[in-house]
Amino acid sequence: MLVTVFQYGWAEQLLDFRTNGAVISWVPLFLFVVLIGLSTDYHVFLISRIREAAGRPGASTRDAVAGGIISSAGVLTSAAVVMVSVLAFVFTAMVELKQLGLTLAVAVLLDAVVIRILILPALMVLLGRFNWWPSTLWRKPITLAGGDEDTVNAEGNRADTQPAWGQR
Repeated sequence: MLVTVFQYGWAEQLLDFRTNGAVISWVPLFLFVVLIGLSTDYHVFLISRIREAAGRPGASTRDAVAGGIISSAGVLTSAAVVMVSVLAFVFTAMVELKQLGLTLAVAVLLDAVVIRILILPALMVLLGRFNWWPSTLWRKPITLAGGDEDTVNAEGNRADTQPAWGQR
């Protein structure tokens, strides 16, 4: 979109600028850094809410995903609205700010709608318990010979006898 609008000149009249046939050299790198940071922040916040919901007794993956999305929707939507408001930069005279504003607004909107609302929940529901394969959520309680309950991991080893990280 950045190249199409600002290098090829689509929407020149609408955005009130004259293309010089190039994108400002530092803009793509700056956009990449900012967008990766924002996306990671949104992702960690959303996944942590889903994981909390998945850790509740008797919660299915579908319920955990729905609960995580519901509990974080207000914060993520507010953050996305604030970031999409950088679209106001397209009304400045500087082409660099026009490039930043338009690209950030479109990218955050796509990330918030397509990734966070459509793709992430669908994939997490499809993956089910395999979303948490490295965590303790995959451990299941078993009853030992003496009637005591203990926790084992996927390999069948007792959780309290696991070797420390890297000692396998």
